[in-house]
Amino acid sequence: MKVLLVTGRFAEKMVRENSGGADVLVLDIDVAAFITDKHLEDINLSGYDLVLVPGLAKGNWRKLEEKKGVAIRLGPVHAYDIPKVMEVIEEIELSHEIPADRLLNLNREEELFKLVNGLDVGVFDINGIQIGGNSRMKIVAEIVDATELERDELIQRIEYYLGERCGHNRFGNSYILRSLRCQKSCKNSKRLLRCIKH
Repeated sequence: MKVLLVTGRFAEKMVRENSGGADVLVLDIDVAAFITDKHLEDINLSGYDLVLVPGLAKGNWRKLEEKKGVAIRLGPVHAYDIPKVMEVIEEIELSHEIPADRLLNLNREEELFKLVNGLDVGVFDINGIQIGGNSRMKIVAEIVDATELERDELIQRIEYYLGERCGHNRFGNSYILRSLRCQKSCKNSKRLLRCIKH
């Protein structure tokens, strides 16, 4: 099956890298999602069995398909899903309205979360969630100008974050209480983090 992948200038490199040998047509438009059926009206598509337009492209693809005499269907939303679509291209009927990755139920969310979680290296963790360092979670909660607050006022604000307004305490009171005990003796954030951990 001879496939043509249609894209815009910004996505060209990624589409070519994931094309699996299919031809790539880069239209005179930056953002691939802004491609419409009008962009393909004057383009010769003969010689192709299937033309895949970007998954978020808008247009009357069925009408253009009839006019051109070649199947024109929505490809995936993201270029990195092209190889998965190409693997099954001859086994399924792609859609004029539903992007190919959604049609195939390509949900890479779990795969991506595993990848990102494997990269998380924090300064410390709270119930298994990495905090600080190279982790995604940089700040758990912020109390503005905490150093200028009296101890009782700071405790009151912390209890507010841990209280009913937040719904539940996901991180555990023990970390907060330990940090409060260390507050007077800790002169800098690194020592405070060490206190929180112990």
